[in-house]
Amino acid sequence: MRADGLKPGSPEALEADRRADAARKREARAKEKLNTPPAPLPACPAPLVESVADAAIAAVIPLAGDTVDPVLAWTADDFRQCAPEVVELLEAWRIEKHTKRAAEGKLPGAVVKEIAAGAAFPPGSKKSLSTSSPVTLAKMFNALKVPLAVKPVITTAPALLYIIVRDLQTSSRIEKLIGEHHEHLKQTQAAKPAA
Repeated sequence: MRADGLKPGSPEALEADRRADAARKREARAKEKLNTPPAPLPACPAPLVESVADAAIAAVIPLAGDTVDPVLAWTADDFRQCAPEVVELLEAWRIEKHTKRAAEGKLPGAVVKEIAAGAAFPPGSKKSLSTSSPVTLAKMFNALKVPLAVKPVITTAPALLYIIVRDLQTSSRIEKLIGEHHEHLKQTQAAKPAA
């Protein structure tokens, strides 16, 4: 007699054996699956760029007919001409910002001049920035792997910006003087006795 109480060879016993055999096989497959390491992941594709700096440089589109040159070993001499212009530009922007705010606040002319003088860079700091920044800029451009194709922009842009800012400042000053002149004429005419 069997442990399950079925008669050996009976259809019920054969069916019970089939089910038990299927259960054993399922259990064996499950154990095998647990013991089998997972399939390796597919290989990662190579990165399109090695760093953010490379991506930024790749975004620089050369002008028609130009090709992107290899990385240049930047030197301080590459920035000696434009560094003082950039410092001048920053100083001019700072003075303009503060004096414009003071003038809009209707402060007296003497106070506005004092603010303009205070907004100017101290001579020692200005000289230090002009002389030390070329070395710093060269190191930064080398670290960022900035290509030679950018060099004309580096040497031209500060000079152009400086000229544009100075022109805007001159235009603003002329407009202010014209307004003051017209106001003076009105006051003069109003002060004249009627004939």
